[in-house]
Amino acid sequence: MDPASDAIELAVGRWGGLIRRAAFRHGLAGADLDEVVQDLRIRLWRAIGRPNEKNPTESASYVYRAAMSAAVDLLRRRRSGPLGRPVDLDLVSDSLPTRGGELAEDEAAQVAALGRALEGILPERRVAVRLHLEGKSRNEIAELTGWNEARTRNLLYRGLADLKTLLGGERTTG
Repeated sequence: MDPASDAIELAVGRWGGLIRRAAFRHGLAGADLDEVVQDLRIRLWRAIGRPNEKNPTESASYVYRAAMSAAVDLLRRRRSGPLGRPVDLDLVSDSLPTRGGELAEDEAAQVAALGRALEGILPERRVAVRLHLEGKSRNEIAELTGWNEARTRNLLYRGLADLKTLLGGERTTG
């Protein structure tokens, strides 16, 4: 890794309690805490690149304020989707896409396993994965949900990783 990445990871480890406190103060935990930490990494990365500034990774107060801002921004994004409307987490149908026609018995079993595994994924990740399975691009998913590109990418990649774990690493497509 490069020195900036190392400094950021050291700061996240060093100030982890402050970061968690900022997230917990807003009722965020689990995947939400992961999202706050990821946003914080981006904020630190941007701050490190500013000329004539102290290293933000050395300042507990900077890290805490940045984590608080990341938590508040996460909650604001959740509260409103495009044009201030709430994001509809049921954007996709419950049926999984197929290639058309009748499925062979083994394909039907795979589709059923995929459907069960999808139910085990966090709701926002599930939306991203279902839209991806419907053939939507990341940009289309972002537009439909009102999420920015980074959040869409994050939810999709994490959702696909969750899906792979839930399926035990099995292939789900023919």
